[in-house]
Amino acid sequence: MTTYISCSPEETRKIAEKFAHGLKGDECIALIGEMGVGKTVFVQGLGSALGEDEVTSPTFSLMNAYDQFYHFDLYRLTAEGVLQDGMDEYFYDKARIKVIEWPVIELLPPEHIEVKIEVMEENKRRITIERQK
Repeated sequence: MTTYISCSPEETRKIAEKFAHGLKGDECIALIGEMGVGKTVFVQGLGSALGEDEVTSPTFSLMNAYDQFYHFDLYRLTAEGVLQDGMDEYFYDKARIKVIEWPVIELLPPEHIEVKIEVMEENKRRITIERQK
C-alpha cells in the first residue's frame, strides 16, 4: 500500500501521472471516494501520462474510451445494471487499462487496484493505492 498527500488538484494529477508510469496496460483500477473528492482529476492525470489530453467525466455516457484506457462512471448503476448493460465484460479486457469511478466491488476482477481518495481538509486529500489479489 502506498499513501500520498495532495494539497491541490495539480498535485493530485502529478500523483496520478507517477502512478501511471508503473502500469503494464491491462489493470483494472477502482476509484473510491465521495463526490467531489477528485476522482476525475486523478483520471485526468493518469490520462495525461498515457497521452490523453482531453479526459472528461463519463457521468452521463457511463464510459469514455481512450486509446489506452476505458474510463467508467458507475454512480447510478447497481450490479444488476452493470451486468444488464454488459459493461462488466470490459473489466476483464486485457488490451486496455480500466478506470472505474463508483465501482461495483463484487464485479471487479480479483486482481485489481484500489485508489482511495479521502478529504482531509478543504484542499488536502489522502490518496491510498493498494493492489488487491
